[in-house]
Amino acid sequence: MTKAFFLVFLLFSQFPSSFLNVKSFKVDFVQKTQSPFFPPIEDKGFLIVDGCKFRFEYTTNEKRITIGNCEKIYQINKDDNSVLEFDYSKVRNNPFLSLLLDREKLKTNFIIQKVEGEKHYYRLIPKEKEEDMPFTVLKIKLNKKEDRILSLEIIDETEQRTIYQFSNFIPNFRANASLFKWKEGK
Repeated sequence: MTKAFFLVFLLFSQFPSSFLNVKSFKVDFVQKTQSPFFPPIEDKGFLIVDGCKFRFEYTTNEKRITIGNCEKIYQINKDDNSVLEFDYSKVRNNPFLSLLLDREKLKTNFIIQKVEGEKHYYRLIPKEKEEDMPFTVLKIKLNKKEDRILSLEIIDETEQRTIYQFSNFIPNFRANASLFKWKEGK
């Protein structure tokens, strides 16, 4: 699975329950990737989560969509219409997927640290490395009420940094069910 799909929402422990308790939401993002080996890349898109269903869509550069419908996960590259399909049950324990859909798993998958001297800023370190989880640390900044995510920074083992800036967070978002469906040829 692509790293970008899973790099989105995390939280727990000393983490405020106000954000963790949000079961559905929509949020826009700007993603900036900085690598010691490649020029910087900037993408934009949105994420919708509704229970175990989600849609993660890039709207610039390579147009990519990842859809989860509680049974299957589809990664679609809109430029060439290629599709990768995964069985939901085989990836449901992936730490990033648990961050999107079952944030309670964070209690067992991550060490959570509040960053000293910084308000509303947290560091998450995976307790165990997984094959499809190449990051080494996640940094999350929340708003003053700690019920909305403002930014997420992922630092991976190659020192690549992927930074998401979030805006237009809509808790309890009611998405059209068609957003979580994928049919061949669409």
